[in-house]
Amino acid sequence: MEESDKSFKSQSDTKLLSKSILDVLRITNRHKLKVWLNYGALLGMIRENRLLPWNNDAELSCFYDQDIEEKAKSIVKELSKKEFNAYYYSTLGTINIKKPGVDININFIWIENSLCVRPHNECDKFNFRYLRSYIAFWLAVSMSIYTTNFSISKIIRAGSKEKVKIILIAISKIFPKVIRKVLYRLLMFLAKSRKIIVDGKTAIPLKYFNDFKEIDFYGSKVFVPSRSNELLEFIYGEGWHKPKENWSFYDDRNKNVTSIKMINEPIKEKELIII
Repeated sequence: MEESDKSFKSQSDTKLLSKSILDVLRITNRHKLKVWLNYGALLGMIRENRLLPWNNDAELSCFYDQDIEEKAKSIVKELSKKEFNAYYYSTLGTINIKKPGVDININFIWIENSLCVRPHNECDKFNFRYLRSYIAFWLAVSMSIYTTNFSISKIIRAGSKEKVKIILIAISKIFPKVIRKVLYRLLMFLAKSRKIIVDGKTAIPLKYFNDFKEIDFYGSKVFVPSRSNELLEFIYGEGWHKPKENWSFYDDRNKNVTSIKMINEPIKEKELIII
């Protein structure tokens, strides 16, 4: 039986999320960073001309360039001066942007030969038996995050998990970069000892991101790949036009559906950037 989206649990306020996306894009445009809709946000706008209310976040993308580290820090600073809590994960090339009811990610894409790749580094679902590995992982991640959300008002606004993250980041900044880099490698080694870390890259052919076009987006315009329909079929399979709740191409059940290539290759030493 085909799923009906009426039965899907609403996880986001699409009106608030769309306004926040446009606020974020105005800031990234000022810093000359071309950002486009990707993954679930792209799927919703192409298939249904709306953001999907059962998605709990919005994925945006941009190409990595030589100036992007400074741009990322400047964008985080500007976002943090407004109502957002913003974090730049330098080892993953991601800017995470939050406020109550809003979760937006800007993922940097590297071009390697004919592929567009991005790092993927996360824990499996929590299991108390591996508590030390989870702690080691999140301590390692905190070594690589840049933020300016250290004000009392920002901490109060943050959720409980985010409060812990802000505190860990603040503690990590006690150490100089060279020490944080050593600690990152050591802590990630300890975390990986329990085999609970997914570490590698996802890859999509560059041909899907060679050209872009603008589409209508809640009274404004945003960029999307010109070959969006083909890209969505590549990511979500032939059934991309049918609504599915909680669908992820990382899920083992969908590995035979998505064409995204998973490259089991950890971050190389020269690629390990600590801000």
